[in-house]
Amino acid sequence: VAPTESAWLKYFVPVIFFAAVGIVYLVTMLNLYPSLPIILPEAENYPHYVEVYPPFRMDEVNYYKIAKTILEGDLYEQGSIERSYPIGFPIIAAPFVAVWDEQGGYNANMVIIWFSLIVFYLIASRHISRIKSLFMTAILAFATLNWFYAVSCYTEPLSQLLVLLGLYFLTWKKSSPRLPVILFCAGIMTALNLFVR
Repeated sequence: VAPTESAWLKYFVPVIFFAAVGIVYLVTMLNLYPSLPIILPEAENYPHYVEVYPPFRMDEVNYYKIAKTILEGDLYEQGSIERSYPIGFPIIAAPFVAVWDEQGGYNANMVIIWFSLIVFYLIASRHISRIKSLFMTAILAFATLNWFYAVSCYTEPLSQLLVLLGLYFLTWKKSSPRLPVILFCAGIMTALNLFVR
């Protein structure tokens, strides 16, 4: 039996769309890494850049170092860098760093942004048509900073994901019998941002 148009729109079109977005992000990473675009004017004048670029720009190296520290088990040693930076993103990036080393944080953000887009689409599709939701998600994916952040090692993507997850729970049906648990989850997602940004 051929799927109906609504089933096509509900399942297959979003799957194809998100697969395409993931492929674009992956191709972008493969083509740019490790010489990623530098966004700070006259960056070559900063000694910090000379030491860590490529691939790291600005604070990216700090999150990589914290992820390495997590993997080594020396967290919060006296004078360690994680005493000055939030630890949320490095915790998520650590498994990726364990597999891909310096590229790990970048790969983690690519996955995080991809999941953020899915959550955004799910929120939007609760209020507008699926086609409009996909269009808005495409704008978020490519006409905002998300494309840049998908090939970065910064904390903003994880912060965005947590905010969107909080909104996802807040936009749940108010008639749900599990509403207190759902609102609690929204609060947890929002609170976790304290460990990220």
